[in-house]
Amino acid sequence: MRMDNKTIRDFANAGVLALLGVMTAPAQAELIILKSGGQAEGELINTSRDARDPVQLRTAPGLKVAIPADQIVRIIVKSDLQKQYEILAPKYPDTVDGQWQLAEWCRQAELAPERLKHLESILRLDSEHEPARLALGYVKFGGAWVKPDEWMRSQGYVRYQGAWRMRQEVEIDVRHRQFELSQKQWLLKVKQWCDQIVRGRRGEEALANIKAIKDPAAGPALLDIVSDTRMPDELRLLCLELVSNLSNQVATNVMIKLSLEDPSGELRDRALEELRKQQSVAALVAFTKLLTNKDNRKVQRAGYCLERLGNPEATLPLINALVTTHHYLVSQGGSPGGIGASFGGSGGDGGLGGMSMGGKPKDVKVDQKNDRVLSALTALHPGVNYSYDEDSWRKWYAETHTTADVNLRRDK
Repeated sequence: MRMDNKTIRDFANAGVLALLGVMTAPAQAELIILKSGGQAEGELINTSRDARDPVQLRTAPGLKVAIPADQIVRIIVKSDLQKQYEILAPKYPDTVDGQWQLAEWCRQAELAPERLKHLESILRLDSEHEPARLALGYVKFGGAWVKPDEWMRSQGYVRYQGAWRMRQEVEIDVRHRQFELSQKQWLLKVKQWCDQIVRGRRGEEALANIKAIKDPAAGPALLDIVSDTRMPDELRLLCLELVSNLSNQVATNVMIKLSLEDPSGELRDRALEELRKQQSVAALVAFTKLLTNKDNRKVQRAGYCLERLGNPEATLPLINALVTTHHYLVSQGGSPGGIGASFGGSGGDGGLGGMSMGGKPKDVKVDQKNDRVLSALTALHPGVNYSYDEDSWRKWYAETHTTADVNLRRDK
């Protein structure tokens, strides 16, 4: 019997063609899922049909029907084991032993959904059946059978990325991931706006967009511009000002680097001023550490930065850096092509000047007086000045800043 779409709808409406609804499954049948929400089961007759041809089905009562292809969502082809199960299942009684035997048969046949059904049937008959409980994933806790997932949820845990986590922990992680996504989005937007400003295309609009930034997630994008020496100094200064309002440790680290190394004097001074406003401990640590650097120019720069920072905690490291020893590779005898160097007064910018040598390269150790370091000390302690006499400075420091007999020499 072949039916077109209209006939099928008529039969369904009349309740005659029940096999197109939920049907009793015949043995060795395939399952047809219909767009109407129903399903039909039976033996496929035309297995080699074209995809547009109707599906011919032999149902349990022996009827032959044709279902139009456009009424079918999908066809579930059952395996031989599934068909064997359908033949075997009705022969087992609805008892604990019967359902257990069926569950074991399904386990060996790797029919997980069917096994689950029979294990649950066992618990309906005997709620304390231990093998079935264990097979279903239960554990005994406090005298009651519970599933680990249910117990974890009862304790306030949630499943997140393959692990059990506290709900608050998940919320923090979700916010962190959202923040990271926002940071990436800001990187793209800020770069686009800066390109527009540099190229002069929609520059005013782009500049207004940058000035309006208040989202902390924009910090890394702004710092990228601040650190990019290819960008105009005016734009870098603007981004530095915005970053200072979104203060965090990353921003502080960038400002420390700017204050020490940036080729723009205006950027260096602006970064130093911001660090002074923040009374940055990280900057204090970085600058005092630089006082022991092998490069005398960096020692001098550290002295200047500490003077601007204005933190008296730098006093003792500054005393120990009034005169520092440095090694230089110089030449002797003025031989042509030799490596030249000079020594003497350090100057305000940490440069070298004075005695010169030339000729064959030789390692020379030089003690240098650091005027920037002395300037920082006298600025931190007005009215006190022992010039480059470190011992006098240490004696003064011991008398005014310590309560015990402490050896303040840097080499002890």
